[in-house]
Amino acid sequence: EDLFCTMQRPKLYLAGPDVFRTNPLEHFKMVKELCENFGCQGMAPLDNELAEPAAGPIFENNVALINECDCVVANLTYFRGCCVDDGTAWEVGYGFAKGKVCYGYLENKDCDLKSRTEDLMEQHQLGQKDFPQVEDFGGPVNLMLTESIRTSGGQLCNSLVECLEIISSRTGTGKG
Repeated sequence: EDLFCTMQRPKLYLAGPDVFRTNPLEHFKMVKELCENFGCQGMAPLDNELAEPAAGPIFENNVALINECDCVVANLTYFRGCCVDDGTAWEVGYGFAKGKVCYGYLENKDCDLKSRTEDLMEQHQLGQKDFPQVEDFGGPVNLMLTESIRTSGGQLCNSLVECLEIISSRTGTGKG
């Protein structure tokens, strides 16, 4: 039996570069309400109340949130270039290593990393004499992310709503 199906109200760690938005608290409030509509509890990196933000406590608190969650749901939007935010990639990898079901979403999951990278390099006349090779496995992000998501039992989606619909249908919660 799929253990995922026995979850009553899955806790979702909301990974992604959304902490860098101009309005991250408003954004996470909206995303958490959306999670609630699908019978899930969204947990964001900014849920940690720290007296003063510092690298060590932020790291420790986010690790604790991931440990507490059932799933990692990652916004894999291209961040300041053609790749995923480094912290998001780490959070997916950590979730995978801890046995969490991982999901990822980005607007155009059918656009492969190789084409997108080559187009960006040409558009901005960026040379890569030391690292000219780009992986060509057909995925929209690095294979370590796509395979972590796939082998964890999760899925790569075009939107957060699509992720929530799939999670909801697997757990029988919400409106999915």
